[in-house]
Amino acid sequence: MNVSTNNTVISNIPITLYLSNKCLKNRYGLSFGLLAFTLFPGYLLGSLYLMLELSIYPLICISILSSIIIILYVRKGLNNA
Repeated sequence: MNVSTNNTVISNIPITLYLSNKCLKNRYGLSFGLLAFTLFPGYLLGSLYLMLELSIYPLICISILSSIIIILYVRKGLNNA
């Protein structure tokens, strides 16, 4: 998948990074850093779930639903701008 933004071709990037780049006006380093920072608590929470041997299905459902809500919210904001 190739996405073209302002004469720049971005290949095979996650939708969250693409939307973050669009919101932050193509500041690729900043958007990547922010996304990496937000992924770290998820890594810690996932490690806690594995250590306590809890079921991960509720966590997966919450993650999917929150991702959909965030993508729709950002898309609405980009359409209004």
